[in-house]
Amino acid sequence: MSDATTKEIAQRGFMNPATVKEGMELAAWIAKSDLAPRDYKDKPQNVLIAMQMGLEVGLSPMQAIQNIAVINGRPSIWGDAMLALVQNHKDFESIDENQSTAEKGVCIVKRRGMEPQRREFSVDDARKAGLWGKQGPWQTAPARMLKLRARAFALRDTFADALRGLQSAEEQRDVVETTTVEPTKTTTAPVEMPKRLTETPAAETQAAPAGPQAKPQKKITLPQAKRLFAIAKEAGRTDEEVKAHLLGLGIKSSLEVPADKYEEICLALGQAPEAQQETPGVGE
Repeated sequence: MSDATTKEIAQRGFMNPATVKEGMELAAWIAKSDLAPRDYKDKPQNVLIAMQMGLEVGLSPMQAIQNIAVINGRPSIWGDAMLALVQNHKDFESIDENQSTAEKGVCIVKRRGMEPQRREFSVDDARKAGLWGKQGPWQTAPARMLKLRARAFALRDTFADALRGLQSAEEQRDVVETTTVEPTKTTTAPVEMPKRLTETPAAETQAAPAGPQAKPQKKITLPQAKRLFAIAKEAGRTDEEVKAHLLGLGIKSSLEVPADKYEEICLALGQAPEAQQETPGVGE
């Protein structure tokens, strides 16, 4: 290897391709590596796009595939890497997250020439978004999730030029998980995440007698599920009581409520708990 080639590699980095051909070769190597994240395993095209997106915001190829996630077909960046990019910006002055508590995430970001920008995300905000108590990190690390949401809002609002439109991966993951789809439609997502909608077991479908196929039972939408909880709250019921009522009907989630039973369940939950004890519940 010539001295000129050695010097060029040292300047741009060992794993930084200089041409499209080099980029494609590097992407193929990474996609075959055991170190490749699940989103990029055996997907050299995704690796190449992630490398390019990382280059635009200042990440090396290896940093890009470790910190950029493909969620719902769009690149997003994990919260710690988002903070690192902003801290590396020439106009960054400070960030303060010490006011965060178990009830509220708080992030104050200061950019040179601007007033400090404060963003908050509380437990009430999480409940309204259908996130509080959701399976995963919202159960195991709720305080950190509140802080990451506040951080994402503050960084994106204050340093949009540094992030180039990249969304927070934690935020986008929650958007995918809490978005309701029609049961008759099938969707494929690049990232595997806990399912919130249950599908009809294949065994039950195959065991159905021959003849006209029954249409899949239609479920309620996310706005309808929120309305159901709002009605119950007005009647003095807690979220836990609503979930217990649904479980008593064999319904594991508010998004699994059959559309034809929706009004009937709303009516039952809209009664005060004392009145409910005197009146037979739905399905009895």
